[in-house]
Amino acid sequence: DRYHKQYTNAQSDYENEVLSHAKDIKRMHQAERDAEAAQESGKAASLVAEEAKRALGASQQELAAAKTSAEEEEKKLKENNEVLDKQNKLLHNQLDVMAKRTSGPSVSADASEGEQGLVELVQYLRHEKETLECNLQLAQQEGARVS
Repeated sequence: DRYHKQYTNAQSDYENEVLSHAKDIKRMHQAERDAEAAQESGKAASLVAEEAKRALGASQQELAAAKTSAEEEEKKLKENNEVLDKQNKLLHNQLDVMAKRTSGPSVSADASEGEQGLVELVQYLRHEKETLECNLQLAQQEGARVS
């Protein structure tokens, strides 16, 4: 009877140990699966980070190119504006000279036709200057936006 009781206790302890071991194995397998999932998630995050770095680099290059282009355009527009300013000043001076010449009593028809042509030319140049100034302002705004 005593051996039977010891045997029963030993059998019960053994079964409990086996069940405990089975639970530990299940937890271990679950921990392995969780670790693998975390590792895969880490790899995916690394790939996303690398792609983001590549996209950032490409965007920075595009930004630099756009900025350079805008600066070049602004420089060209400034140069054109300066040239037109000089031409406009020269034409104003010529008009002043013509006005002084023709203000006397001997005004001929040819002089008034020539003067009219100069007036039209000045109007055209003023219009071109305004157009270039607008383009210059737009280029400056674009340059400021890109910066």
